[in-house]
Amino acid sequence: MKLNMEQRRIVELEPSGHMMIKGVAGSGKTTVSIRRISFLHHHYCHENDDNILLVTYNKTLLNYIKFQYQKIEEDEKDIEQWFQPNSEIEIVTIDSLMYKYFKKHQERMNVKYKTASSTIEHQVILKAIHQLKEKYPNNKIFTPKNSNFLRDEVTWINACNIPDVETYQNVDRVGRATGGSGTPQKLTKNSEIRAAIFELMEAFNLLLE
Repeated sequence: MKLNMEQRRIVELEPSGHMMIKGVAGSGKTTVSIRRISFLHHHYCHENDDNILLVTYNKTLLNYIKFQYQKIEEDEKDIEQWFQPNSEIEIVTIDSLMYKYFKKHQERMNVKYKTASSTIEHQVILKAIHQLKEKYPNNKIFTPKNSNFLRDEVTWINACNIPDVETYQNVDRVGRATGGSGTPQKLTKNSEIRAAIFELMEAFNLLLE
């Protein structure tokens, strides 16, 4: 994995906050990441609590990174240590990283959750729609045909961790401008429809629990 001048410059930059590296597929972004781990490890990890974390998209890339390191003869002994639980260099997938903190959250809150299947989520959103339909009789969005649209919106609210209805009423809802066949094209700010959907989200979460 020989580096060109630009790649080496990026690898050996002094750490000073966030940095984005752009490039087409095959341009060497992963190679730069691999080399930068080694550079940071040898030049900037002097204290016991100095750690390096490399997060990848999937296990395939994780295995590729490990394979590339094993091709570097001088680093072979260090490589295996990097994949051990207590290593100061950790290389993980984003899913495993999120799941680790999910487990810590459960331990901290003394709860135990299961991930709902798509079928269960669909059943629960239909039940929540039925509950809210009586409260909002003039709101035509609460029908089974809009269940996928509503479930997507509820998922988005939860994913953004929107704390209250006031915040949701004023947030820019990117991604809903065009809508789809038979679904609303735009969720107007400070509207009854947003208030109803936020309440639907609360009902949905409660039913899941």
